[in-house]
Amino acid sequence: MSELAPIADLGGVVLCGGESTRMGQPKEWLLLGEEPLLTRVCRLLSNCVDPLVVVAAPGQRLPPLPAQVRILRDPQPQAGPLAAVAAGLKHLQGNVSAAFVTACDMPFPQRGVISHLFAKLTRYAVVVPVADGYHQPLMAVYRTDLAETFAGMAQHGEKSLWRALRTVAGDGTPPAEGWGIKHVSVAEICQHDPELRSLLNINTPRDWEHIQQMFHP
Repeated sequence: MSELAPIADLGGVVLCGGESTRMGQPKEWLLLGEEPLLTRVCRLLSNCVDPLVVVAAPGQRLPPLPAQVRILRDPQPQAGPLAAVAAGLKHLQGNVSAAFVTACDMPFPQRGVISHLFAKLTRYAVVVPVADGYHQPLMAVYRTDLAETFAGMAQHGEKSLWRALRTVAGDGTPPAEGWGIKHVSVAEICQHDPELRSLLNINTPRDWEHIQQMFHP
């Protein structure tokens, strides 16, 4: 991906504070080519979004990152992805109206896909792809003013980003301005990413082997 100006009014949040239980080792340090996974994701996203923040666990050691990337430490360790997303969105409030939210184990972010998701935001609060019947909340665009809603849910013990999205979705009636979810189909993603590489993530050593086979420097 060549260097391009960031998409106007769109920031980014990268989560990397998970325990990587199924992988068995910290995913942010996995080398794709000669580059740690988190370094790669942030480098590619820096050409798409600005500001860009990484939400990490307290004390978590991170690989080198682009100079403009801000590192946040999760205010609620082991509170799950919802609290981490809330922290990232809160940091971006006042700078941008929306943020692309992803994780360090999704190594193939595509500018065309990110731009398409942001363009679909219009009156909605979240734009999220749906693949094989499953939502992809860590490859989605969120309004930054969701920070307070998500933080409040996290403070009451909610950890699931998916359940937070169900709250935002409401009861199925036409949403008020700035509320509700816009679903994006795989067919739409394919227009910008024919191989659907942007939807790939790493949970297990087998996933990692598949990603390495796909990688071309």
